[in-house]
Amino acid sequence: MAPQLNLQAYEQALRGRAKEYERALADFERALNRDGLAQSDVEQSLGDLQCFLNEYLLHEDDNTLEMGCYLVDDFMEEYFIANCSLPSVDAVEHMCKSLEHFYSLMLNAGSVDEDAYDELVATIEAQQTAWKDSYRQHTSRQHAEHQHAARAEDSSAATEVIDSLVLSLVLLSAQSGRAWDDICGASIARLQLNGLITCDANGNPTGLTPLGVVRAQL
Repeated sequence: MAPQLNLQAYEQALRGRAKEYERALADFERALNRDGLAQSDVEQSLGDLQCFLNEYLLHEDDNTLEMGCYLVDDFMEEYFIANCSLPSVDAVEHMCKSLEHFYSLMLNAGSVDEDAYDELVATIEAQQTAWKDSYRQHTSRQHAEHQHAARAEDSSAATEVIDSLVLSLVLLSAQSGRAWDDICGASIARLQLNGLITCDANGNPTGLTPLGVVRAQL
C-alpha cells in the first residue's frame, strides 16, 4: 500500500502547487493591467508564464516558484526553444522580460527570496544572447529539414510521373506494333502539344491523362 499512498500524496502536492501557480498568475495579471499595458501585451505575458509554470515547471516535478529561478536556463534551452513554435527571435526576449517582471512581483510579495531573484536576473543577463543564437540555429535546422523533405517529395512525384509515362509508352509500343524508338522520339513533345500531358518550364512531364486517352490519340 505504501507506493499507492506515496503516489496519492504526490498527486495531492501537485494539485496544491497548481493552485499556488494559479494564484500567482492571477496576481501577475492584475499587476499587468495596473501597468496599463495593451491587452495583447497582457495576453502574451500571461502566455509566457503559463508556459513556464504550468507546461514546464509543474510537469518537471513538484517545484516551488522559487526553484523556478534556478531552472530558467534549462527551461529556455531544453523546453522553450526546442519545443515551442516561436514566431521570431523576439519571443525569446519577451519571455525574458516576462520572467523578470513576474519574479519581481513574487519577490515583493515574499514568495521568493532575494538570492533566488538575483540568480534569475543574472542568468537572463548572461545567457539571453546565447538563447537567441540557439533559437536561430534551431530555426535554421528546421528550415533545412523542411526544404529537404519538400525536395524529396517533389523528386518522388516527378519520378512517379516519368515512370508512368515510360510504362504507357512501352504498353503502346507492344500493343500497336510500333517501334519503341518511333514512339519515344517525339512522344513527350507530341503528348504536350496534343494536351495529353503537362510539363514544367524545363519540359519535364508533370502530369498525365488516363492511358486510354493517350492510346486513342497516338
